[in-house]
Amino acid sequence: MKTGETQLDKDIRKVQETVRDVKHSLVEKILALPDNPNIDRIAGKSGVMGFTTMSSNLGNNWTPEYYDFKKQHEILAVLVNKKEIFDVLPALRKIIETGKHRQPDQRTITFHPDVIEQLKGIIE
Repeated sequence: MKTGETQLDKDIRKVQETVRDVKHSLVEKILALPDNPNIDRIAGKSGVMGFTTMSSNLGNNWTPEYYDFKKQHEILAVLVNKKEIFDVLPALRKIIETGKHRQPDQRTITFHPDVIEQLKGIIE
């Protein structure tokens, strides 16, 4: 024990480490989810620059981020990292229920149904 550190200090630090580990594990699982099999990523000098897909793969939503599963996974990972631990599961369940998430900039992200299914597989 450090000088002046109480048992309560140790217990709190242990809980904080557990919270960090749980969030880190969840983020790793989200970021490891598979990409959209219906897109072909295009690489440029500085890495991936975009992607292509056949028009027959497009439904009613034509926004590129709707089909970019890796971008949607990143959005979920940021959400997990920013939320307090007790708010993470309710926030992810709300996304599963609604298929949407309002970003801090007030922009609403609509998640692809396949990403919702992937998320269900992690938390249910």
